[in-house]
Amino acid sequence: MRVLRPSVRSVRPNGACAKPEAGREHDKTAGFCSFADFGQMRSQNPQVTVSTSSRRRLLVVDDEPIMAALLATALESGGYEVRTAPDAPKARADLDRFDPDMVVLDIALGRGPSGVDLAHVVHRRHPGVGILLLTKHPDLRTAGFAPEDLPPGCGFLRKESVTDTAELLAAVEEVLSDQAARTLDYHSPSGQLATLSPRQLEVLRMVAQGLTSPEIARRRHTTTSAVEKMLGTIYQALSIEPSSAVSQRAEAMRVFIAEAGLPDRQ
Repeated sequence: MRVLRPSVRSVRPNGACAKPEAGREHDKTAGFCSFADFGQMRSQNPQVTVSTSSRRRLLVVDDEPIMAALLATALESGGYEVRTAPDAPKARADLDRFDPDMVVLDIALGRGPSGVDLAHVVHRRHPGVGILLLTKHPDLRTAGFAPEDLPPGCGFLRKESVTDTAELLAAVEEVLSDQAARTLDYHSPSGQLATLSPRQLEVLRMVAQGLTSPEIARRRHTTTSAVEKMLGTIYQALSIEPSSAVSQRAEAMRVFIAEAGLPDRQ
């Protein structure tokens, strides 16, 4: 493991990329600056400089190529040397070959190990490497995790809160400066989901993934009857009454997706 390089100063120009227009559907790639955008901001803010002789290395791990490319572009505009990996196995190989100072990884990496699994590998085998987890979910519980599931010292940032490149660069620098606590951007569920217990929320997340009650029972090592009883308590907590016109299960799924987004199926 090479010695950590001197810190690159956080880049937070006075200008910022435009946020998505009100009323427009949210796009997970919206708000990231292009090289041209950042160049214009830098010309307007000459005090923003990055030393090319002490470039830090960042490994971006995201299974969506477009998102990985946009993250790489944003981070490179801040003076970092960036490499991308689409999954955990490729990232583990790059940890040895590329020897990064930090990994920026999505919690959901498709089939196979999750970003949280990879974060624990990084923390255990490469303790000097910083970790910043990104997710589209509004909080960790709706992503299927709890704060205590994260390795110590890592940052957590919602993708929708990264409204411009400077915001992302600031979060990266906070983790590199051992100030990850400032970047733990997870929140407890709000709205109707706040009324559910962790077990109820986990079952409802599986329902929103499209899993049947028998499959949920198999994954939770319980019975189908127990799952159906749990669903009954969920409907009651969400005030979803029986109806001949609306399926209670479908309505509960709609509530989850409306508040937490569509969960990845694992």
